[in-house]
Amino acid sequence: MANLGDTIDYFTEVFVVTFDITEKMTESEKGILNKYKHSMPFKVVEFSRELGVPVLLDKDMEDHKSGFIILDDNKYYIVINKNQHELRNRFTIAHELGHYFYDKEYLKKYNKIENNILFDKEGDKNPEMDRRANQFAIELLVPEYFFKEKYNIKKHSDEEIKKIAKYFNVSSQVIAIRVQECFGVCS
Repeated sequence: MANLGDTIDYFTEVFVVTFDITEKMTESEKGILNKYKHSMPFKVVEFSRELGVPVLLDKDMEDHKSGFIILDDNKYYIVINKNQHELRNRFTIAHELGHYFYDKEYLKKYNKIENNILFDKEGDKNPEMDRRANQFAIELLVPEYFFKEKYNIKKHSDEEIKKIAKYFNVSSQVIAIRVQECFGVCS
């Protein structure tokens, strides 16, 4: 896995700060999002279930895999690695929801999107799909408007990143990426 600085550079090369996660949502899905988006940490499991996309735990998934989304008999499922950390699983669910919203045609054709590594830079069959799903996950779990309200750039430090990561219930890596996106500051 790349170090944090490389990961931040990778993300900021391909993303703009503003990412509209509602772009591919139906009005009904936007209504469900509105129900959850005003309180943090974001209730990603509940959101997914209310969308009709159950989250299943796989205790036998290989350690290097985080999860995947599958379309089976016209029903979507997110399967996550039960053995991984809660923060990793929250991000994986949000990432897979990104595929749910943006990559339905791919899923209809191939029935499954599986990623081995959360922030994989090489070896992806379709890196644009994964970059977009990662950006969706960051915006869902750490909305820009909440983040800018909470993060004090004048106090920028590893401790501030950890404090904000705890507030949003995400990894410090996700917050460091958000800091870079919003303020152009590397950790």
